[in-house]
Amino acid sequence: EYISGDDDKLTDNINNKSIDYIVSNTVLQHVDTLKSLMNVLVQILKNNGIMYHRVDLRCMNKFKKYGELYFHTFGVYIWKLMGNNIGQVSRRLIKDYEIIFSNLGLNLELNILEEFNVSELKSAEQYLENKNIDEYRISRVEFILGKK
Repeated sequence: EYISGDDDKLTDNINNKSIDYIVSNTVLQHVDTLKSLMNVLVQILKNNGIMYHRVDLRCMNKFKKYGELYFHTFGVYIWKLMGNNIGQVSRRLIKDYEIIFSNLGLNLELNILEEFNVSELKSAEQYLENKNIDEYRISRVEFILGKK
């Protein structure tokens, strides 16, 4: 059965611990309220249930012409002002997802699907200024999460 809806409304239609498997494909990178959503997903997932999330961390807006990672140069305030008009993604890094999943007590299997090429990362070093470029190297990933 396919069910969709806002995170705060999912529990209106789905009982706690009633879902075996949750799947999302390139959704999580667009969710501003990821902690809230993940709390709800864990709530409705059965013990020993599995979540599969494919996440695309590439640039999906008009700033791509300046570089795949250029959208990370904008401050949070400006980025939120631009909003959905530019195909906004959350700009989380892998470590940010890992922290959220860990805080929820989920077992994590991370599979790297794609990394940015060396020349793109070298270019990004110029405009990301003093940031650990290795944290940005993964462009597409899948998270397989298990509930204990």
